[in-house]
Amino acid sequence: MARLKNIRTDAAVEGSQTVQVEATLDRDGDDRLEVQAAARPLNWITNFIWGIADDALRDLYVRGKYRDVILPMMVLRRLDAVLEPTKAAVLSMKDSRDKAGIANQEAALRQAAEQAFYNTSRFTMRDLRNRASQAQLKADFEAYLDGFSQNVQDILDNFEFRNQIPKLSKADVLGTLIEKFLDSSINLGPRPVLNGDGSVKHPGLDNHAMGTIFEELVRRFNEANNVKQRANLSRFRG
Repeated sequence: MARLKNIRTDAAVEGSQTVQVEATLDRDGDDRLEVQAAARPLNWITNFIWGIADDALRDLYVRGKYRDVILPMMVLRRLDAVLEPTKAAVLSMKDSRDKAGIANQEAALRQAAEQAFYNTSRFTMRDLRNRASQAQLKADFEAYLDGFSQNVQDILDNFEFRNQIPKLSKADVLGTLIEKFLDSSINLGPRPVLNGDGSVKHPGLDNHAMGTIFEELVRRFNEANNVKQRANLSRFRG
């Protein structure tokens, strides 16, 4: 009988949220191969997102600062994907409550979103593509961020992400980032993406998988920052 060893890691996600990353490893060789096979798509997604940073931010940020943009963008795309199916219901609920003059809408909007968070802006991330100007994209993107519920606002504040938006907009990079995080090569949502014949193109990612990707990116960003610091110290020492 194969013997199982459960491994649990609590991975702190910025914004005072915690994602539990759980993996079950079997001492038997066949089961090890199954675990490795399951991990490969996560590694591929992690590499893809790291590639976004290198492609879009290389001339704008040092590698140690990629995290200031990539981590919040990844979290935003995840939340965006989770909220997509109930977007119309949330907007309808918001409109009805506004017309009724109801100030406290939190519970109703969460219920409409079927989540503990929501977004009341008229945009999804997909709606923000192909803007006529950077100024329009910047305005619409900020309106999109402002539409999130307070618990998501707290996460964005901890990332200090809004501080990056003027720089990204001025460099004409904001639209590129949005396009890349919407790339059909990856799926950061919880539901599978299907091919035309109904087969699964990309499986959905649960919170544990997202936590694994997040933590690996944090590790890489920290490593890149440490390399730069060591290089600067070496130059200082001569």
